[in-house]
Amino acid sequence: MKSPNSIVALLTDFGADSYYVAQMKGILIGLNPGLQIFDVTHSISPQNIRQAAYVLNDCVSSFPVGTIFVVVVDPGVGTDRGIVCVEHQGRVFVCPDNGLLSVILSHELKPRIVKVRSSLIESSRSNTFHGRDVMAPIAAKISMATISEPETLGQFGSDTDLIDCFDVPRASVLENEIHGEFVYSDSFGNLITNVHETLLCDVNWPLCKICYGDSILEGIDTSYAAKELDQLVALIGSNGCLEIAVNGGDAVKRLGDLVGQSIRIGF
Repeated sequence: MKSPNSIVALLTDFGADSYYVAQMKGILIGLNPGLQIFDVTHSISPQNIRQAAYVLNDCVSSFPVGTIFVVVVDPGVGTDRGIVCVEHQGRVFVCPDNGLLSVILSHELKPRIVKVRSSLIESSRSNTFHGRDVMAPIAAKISMATISEPETLGQFGSDTDLIDCFDVPRASVLENEIHGEFVYSDSFGNLITNVHETLLCDVNWPLCKICYGDSILEGIDTSYAAKELDQLVALIGSNGCLEIAVNGGDAVKRLGDLVGQSIRIGF
């Protein structure tokens, strides 16, 4: 299966105006002038691997099969952490082996994982920018090959079953409650949970009580504007999961960073 239109998608924590992004794009285009390069985001909170993992998971299905994702959130750059190329459901991911693919690989579909050989990493001209020196060149070479051929990824290293992943929390349904967790926040300051709407199919949304910390929010709404301006609102976001937001405002600024804290939905 060849990459349709040779698409490479970039996700980093470099910052929206960072020239590091341009350097990576320059390497990619220099090796394959026919590439189409898309920016998923460069506004991941610095070194926030968990946020990047959830954002990546939310975006992958919007890109066609054959897309190559280069994901660079790399607080361990220059250490002995590895770099991996992973083929999963027809898409390829090139990234540090530090948990960035945890959410995607939690869906219980077996990927192909290739650990990039250390000599390619050691030949990098910088110990602090493997995104430019190692991952971008690998992605460009993959884009010029046929992904399904074993040697396409095999040229960069050896197959492995081992990859670094963090535990992805699962929401659970008890007798009269759903227990979940805030897992990340988006660029609007909305607090996203791991409670998927499929767990709420038989629940009367307006009568729910959403409990987090010492606070209780009444009901699940269908839009941000269902509440008055500047009021807290609970709703199902575009990724299909429950989130807490502020109509016209920022829930993180209002409530603090609740990522990692529990949430309960009573019904």
